[in-house]
Amino acid sequence: PDPEVRRAVAALAETLARLGHHVEEARPRYGLIGLAFVPRATAGIAEFAARHPEPALLDPRTRSALRTGTRLGGRVVRAARAREVRQHHRIGALFDGYDVLLTPTTAAPPPRIGTFDRLSAWRTDVTMAAAC
Repeated sequence: PDPEVRRAVAALAETLARLGHHVEEARPRYGLIGLAFVPRATAGIAEFAARHPEPALLDPRTRSALRTGTRLGGRVVRAARAREVRQHHRIGALFDGYDVLLTPTTAAPPPRIGTFDRLSAWRTDVTMAAAC
C-alpha cells in the first residue's frame, strides 16, 4: 500500500492496542480475488441499464460499461461466480483465527476529483483496480 495508507492503518492498530485489544500483524493470502470484479460489476451495470426507462440518458462511461458487461455476461460471469465460492471459503477461514481484520479500503489514497473524467470505462476499471 501507499505509505500514507500504511501509516493510517498502523495508527488505528496502535489505538486499538492502547484500548486493550490484542493486535497482531497478519498477511492473509487473498489470492486472485479481484479477477471477478470487472465481469461482475459490468454485468451488473448491463442488468441495471436494461431496466432503465430512458437508456439514452445514460452517460458515455455507463454505456461503455454496459457494452463490456453485455460481452462479459453469461459464461464469463458464471465462471466468476463459481470461483467466488472457493474464495468465500478461503477468506471466511481467516475468521477462524481472528475476530476482526483491519485493512485499508484501498491500497492508495482516494483519487483527486476529476481523475476519471476523461477515461473510458475500461481505463476507469484498470485505474480503480490498480488502487486496490
